[in-house]
Order: sequence, then structure tokens, then C-alpha cells
Amino acid sequence: MTEFPNIPIGPSISKKIYKHIMKKLIFGSLFCFICVVSFGQVSTFTDSRDSKVYNKVTIGTQTWMAENLNYEHDSSWCFSNDTAECSTYGRLYKWEQADTICPSGWHLPTDSEWKILEEYVGMSSSYSDLTGYRTSGDVGYYLKSASSWPTGGYGTDGYYFSVLPAGFRKPGGNFTSLGHNALFWTATDNESRAYGRLLFYQKGIERSLFTKQYGASVRCVKD
Repeated sequence: MTEFPNIPIGPSISKKIYKHIMKKLIFGSLFCFICVVSFGQVSTFTDSRDSKVYNKVTIGTQTWMAENLNYEHDSSWCFSNDTAECSTYGRLYKWEQADTICPSGWHLPTDSEWKILEEYVGMSSSYSDLTGYRTSGDVGYYLKSASSWPTGGYGTDGYYFSVLPAGFRKPGGNFTSLGHNALFWTATDNESRAYGRLLFYQKGIERSLFTKQYGASVRCVKD
């Protein structure tokens, strides 16, 4: 008879992830189980440019920053130009700066790298190529933090990706949606626009093209 480990189900281990682990145990081996849960082991790294320390997390085959980049540069802002907001939410960058702003050994993820993340978390491959708001797999729900979102809009943070509602800066200079939305750049552009990911209080995640003049958050992925 197969003995299953006593894995607690809570904010960090969702029922969906638990079922995924059980499947790997039944059809694989203990080694597979270790591979599956390794994304829960958050560690840190230091940006040598300014000595800031960031959390990082391995999800599947990718290692991501587990918080938003907060490296000061031209064409980057704290929300409402309040430096206290940068400490919590990181900085907002225009695309041209975001494309090259990651620390050495890291880079701005491409649209394809975001799709890899989304499919690992549970999105169907038939949905990952779609534009607009996508509900498959409740990806936003599992990537969002378990706090700081409006009531009913929080996530499980089951993968320790810890998305916070950092808001964004509109091309005209107005800041908006702090506490409600999170917008991330990808490195994949199309003339004056680039692909981004937008998370709301709902459980899905939007894939759309945004004008490069937006100020959005940056999550770097390891080379």
C-alpha cells in the first residue's frame, strides 16, 4: 500500500497543487515529488549594482524573482512618486528601460517564458496563446499574494510568486490602480507596443499588447 506524506493544505499548498503532487507520487517516484515541490523553497540573491536583496523562487524549470524589481533608473517611478511605495511594490518602468534593466545573470522574460510559467501553473496550452483575459487554470489566483488585494481578490500564493497590486503609470503620467491591478512587461514587442501581463482581483490573467510608454512592474527571470 502506498504511503503518502502528510502535506498540509494552506495558503502555500493549495488543493490543486496537492493533487498535482499526489499524481506525481502515484505515477512517478519520490524523486519526482521532490522536483514538484522544489518551487516552494524561496531563497535570495543580491543585486550587485545597489546591494538590494531579492527573493527568488524556482517554478518548474524557471527561476523567477519573487518580488518586483526596485532598481532606480531614468524613466522609472515609485507609485505617485512616493518612495515608500517602492519599498513595497518596486518601481514602474517604461518598456525601453525594462528591457535591459535586470541584474547581471537575469533578464526580462519573453512572452514565451511567461507562457511556460502559466502552463506550469495550470493554464491549458490552447489558451496560453490567446490575447485578452484568460481564465484557464485560474493562474492569477495561484500567482497572487494571499494579502494586500481587495476582499475576495486575493490569491493563494501557492507558488510563492507573490504578486502584489502595484498599479501602473499611464502614458500621460497619471498613476492608477494601486491596490487593484498589477501590470508586468515582457521582452516581446511589436513596434510601438509590447506584450504584458495584467492581473486583477479576478482569478485569471490578461495577455495583451500595451504601448511602451506605460510604466509597469518588472519580474526578472534567471538566464
